[in-house]
Amino acid sequence: TEYYEMASLERINLEDLGLTGPFPDFSAMPNLQVLRIGGNNFDEGPLPDYIYTKTTLGDLRLNGCKLTGELTDDIGALANLRTLQLQDNAFTGPLPAGLSQLANVQVLNLENNGLTGQLPVLAGMQNLRVLGFSDNALSGDIPNFALFPFLERIELRDCGLAGNLGNEFAGLTQMSTYNSAPLLDPS
Repeated sequence: TEYYEMASLERINLEDLGLTGPFPDFSAMPNLQVLRIGGNNFDEGPLPDYIYTKTTLGDLRLNGCKLTGELTDDIGALANLRTLQLQDNAFTGPLPAGLSQLANVQVLNLENNGLTGQLPVLAGMQNLRVLGFSDNALSGDIPNFALFPFLERIELRDCGLAGNLGNEFAGLTQMSTYNSAPLLDPS
């Protein structure tokens, strides 16, 4: 039986195995909850549309998979996501507004892509613990971190956001790492 014929499969972890070829087709797996295939050497190409239909996904790790193109607003359909790691790809274009619908997300890492534009409203991400936008070409102000009381790590180095942090860190008792561009004024 081929892996793509295993309709009852719920978890796939094939990270950092040196896999090559086209991006795998997991579209026939309606119960998929965990998809970790980051760090492989797949053929360059866009994020397959079927990923946006995997509403059972809670953990999606596609970091370093040579993915290109734009992320679409359809990403908001993945409402069960707790972990979204798409860093180290070649995504371009604006951050999709659909990100604001990911209310359960705890880890959001989109570092080291070619993403542009303003941040969508992230206020609904009350459980956010890790936020990574470093090495993109974003614009606008840094988010109000006081909205995310569980933040442990923020990566905003060379992402294009600017602003004054003020006293926003005062209530972030879980914070262990903050990494930003030198132009941010932490006062």
